[in-house]
Amino acid sequence: MFNTILKDNFALHGSDESDFRAANAFMEGTTKELTVAGYEIKFLSYCPLPSQQRENETPFYVLSSDKVSAFLEGEKLTIGRIENKFFGSDEYLEEIKKTSGLCCLIGNKLYEISELALKTFTLRAEVKGDMTIGRSNLIRDLHIADAIFTKNEKIHLVYREEEVNGVTVRKIFAGLGGAYKLIPQTILSKAVDKITEDGTVGKANITYWDIDHLYSTALVSLPEIGEEIADEYKIPVDIVPGLYISTSDVGLSSIIIRGIYRRGRSYCVTDEVMMKHAGMITPEDILEKADDTIFKNIRKLPEVLAELMGREILDYSKVDLTSTAGAELNYKRVAEVLKKEVQKVCAEAKVSGKKRDQLLEAMCAEINTDIHYTLYDIAIDFIGIPDRIAGLDKDTITRLRKACGQTPFRLSKVKNISAASEEEEIVLLSA
Repeated sequence: MFNTILKDNFALHGSDESDFRAANAFMEGTTKELTVAGYEIKFLSYCPLPSQQRENETPFYVLSSDKVSAFLEGEKLTIGRIENKFFGSDEYLEEIKKTSGLCCLIGNKLYEISELALKTFTLRAEVKGDMTIGRSNLIRDLHIADAIFTKNEKIHLVYREEEVNGVTVRKIFAGLGGAYKLIPQTILSKAVDKITEDGTVGKANITYWDIDHLYSTALVSLPEIGEEIADEYKIPVDIVPGLYISTSDVGLSSIIIRGIYRRGRSYCVTDEVMMKHAGMITPEDILEKADDTIFKNIRKLPEVLAELMGREILDYSKVDLTSTAGAELNYKRVAEVLKKEVQKVCAEAKVSGKKRDQLLEAMCAEINTDIHYTLYDIAIDFIGIPDRIAGLDKDTITRLRKACGQTPFRLSKVKNISAASEEEEIVLLSA
């Protein structure tokens, strides 16, 4: 399950809660931290020159504080070699050569530097930009090393380690400011336990999860309060309330808590709260934030959906849907509502015009002109949209989930939805 943990693209996901807890605990156990001054780091920049290659060894330019100073005064850079066995495997060594091209020595310990960590090192060096990060060569590494040595600030390293072929292999995934506070991974599973213990919303179950080097995320279902809501509001479609809880132990985010409603595989976001990396965060803190911001609003969406069930798109008492004209009118009015909402959702989610048009076309293709449509039907369709659009990145999908989560509330503010736009469009039923 945890083979190749130190690969940059390592990722796990699943729907089994026990697997999540095992992976969550494993990631916490393999994650270490170390705070050092800039001058204590000896950077090793991969040397690709054919003349420097040796069997079972890999050449690196040595970029220590004194070596860089000497280089700036006209001396040649030292080329050192690391025995390949200290990288643990050929796979790990080849990834370093092809990605960051960078390692470091701290004391007498070797640390590989992941490509994922480069952005944090360039921030420490105040050398920002994709061009800098993407240029894996001696010039870039000299610039980073020189800036870090010159600033000589404390750097908080977050790394993971693994025993491979009898060697302890370490790989850095973030170089952060000295004041950074690492949040243990298992705060996620402990927060889920705390929600269940509290009992305010009943038992909390992890129904889907994913873990990689950047984020650990759990989707939590609240089935007991979901049953209460279904009984109280009589909503025909099964929508289940829950939480999205995520953290990053490499500084990309604090704790993120989102109130969600799930329909099938898809879900939309209704509320969001973030907790900063400032001091120790406990499961109790997460529960308190969820109580204050999410649980108190957990019935707002079903309340709105119940209200929308009584709001018809047309006055169907005056329209014969079995006639061609009636069917065409029904299609037109539903398509008008869909178009307005697709435009609003895609504008909020920053979805491109082409994707927006494709979404609208697909939704209009599903219009059934035999149905008496209500605003509830439109809202439910949008709740299920986020996982139906292919080819979007994670950030766009997140924005789409938030935008679709607001669709029912926007629709509830629409006035006179069932009034015909032109009186002559009404198709009267036969006497």
